[in-house]
This record gives sequence, C-alpha cells and structure tokens, in this order.
Amino acid sequence: MISDYDPEVEPEPKLWLEAEESERADAVLDYREANETDLSNVLLHGHFHAVVETQVAMDDEIPVAETFRRLMTDGLSRHETIHAVGWVLSQHMFDAVHNSTDGVELDMQYHEKLRKFTVAQWHEEASKSGE
Repeated sequence: MISDYDPEVEPEPKLWLEAEESERADAVLDYREANETDLSNVLLHGHFHAVVETQVAMDDEIPVAETFRRLMTDGLSRHETIHAVGWVLSQHMFDAVHNSTDGVELDMQYHEKLRKFTVAQWHEEASKSGE
C-alpha cells in the first residue's frame, strides 16, 4: 500500500513496483488534491508522475533513474525532475503515436534523449510552457 506520496521524497522502489498502477496514480492524485492549487489536467499530470516514478523505481532496467539522479545533481528539485523527465516521456509518446518506427527503435531513441537531456534544455522547455 502506498501512502503519503510526496514528489520530493523517493518512494520505496520495491513497494512502488509491487503496487497496482491504479494505486500509484491514486497516491499521486491524492497528493496533488491535498497540496496543490492548480489542478488543471490533474489526471494526465498524475499519471505522468506515476509513470516517471515507476521508471525511476526500475533503476538500471532503463536509463531513467540515471538521468533522474544526474538532473537532481545538476540542480533540479526532485519534483521538477519528475516534470523534466515527464516532458521527455511526453515527446517519446508523441513520437510513438505519430511515427511508424518500431517500438524497440523508439525506446532506443527515448533512452538516448534521456541520456543527453540537460537542466538547460529543461529550463528552455519549461519557460515555453510556463512550468
């Protein structure tokens, strides 16, 4: 059972991965409803948080955790890092929907984008969207 989700505190990876996807998303949504005033796109936002947290918890299976740690070391808060990685993920999902490239190749491209993604790039993208 996931309780007291806080985007500034890493969830216990084993517990996070053992939880059902809906429980992960509910934990994020509960946090947002209790702690944030801007609830626009609350479901989409919450699910992106949950997916990024899941990818971080997977650790070395995919390069998300490595990128996550690097972005935090380079100055982003944990919550901001979730948004930064979520932005890269959203671009990956857009490409998946609008591209005929096979899934393995798309995942390799996503992993490469993560490896190259920087705090400066995030600040540029965030300033465009008002993050």
